[in-house]
Amino acid sequence: MGRSLLLISKSPSPYIHVTHGPTTVTTTVSSDNSFIKKLKASGRSLVVFYGSQTGTAEEFAGRLAKEGIRYQMKGMVADPEECDMEELLQLKNIEKSLAVFCLATYGEGDPTDNAMEFYEWITNGDVDMSGLNYAVSIFKNLLKKAIKTSHVQCEEP
Repeated sequence: MGRSLLLISKSPSPYIHVTHGPTTVTTTVSSDNSFIKKLKASGRSLVVFYGSQTGTAEEFAGRLAKEGIRYQMKGMVADPEECDMEELLQLKNIEKSLAVFCLATYGEGDPTDNAMEFYEWITNGDVDMSGLNYAVSIFKNLLKKAIKTSHVQCEEP
């Protein structure tokens, strides 16, 4: 089993309330790749993106989306390859929103096929994620590349 690391943005979150009830997770599969529209239309505020080659990160993303209900956040799971990731910066306009990235590696620590475009976009240095609440869970050895190409401070759990 590989190691994982959870990175959380420094934006404070006062929304920690535990409730119990039925959970629902929506996986985005449609010709409209606007995850922002889907979040707004469904009253959701949590989107969990996954980069997965074998399905492990996708499964973990589904679990995290379900857990969101414990914190009064209805969640959905999304494949970054099927989304317009430039919309990510609009997420901060949705009240109490959070983006979570569950990213696995493939081969020698490279991003998975479905996360390659997102990885290239996010590491080109032009993306300003200030004001965006997000968390990152990296599986296996993508960690070294992520640290080298970002300005995120990493802490092991």
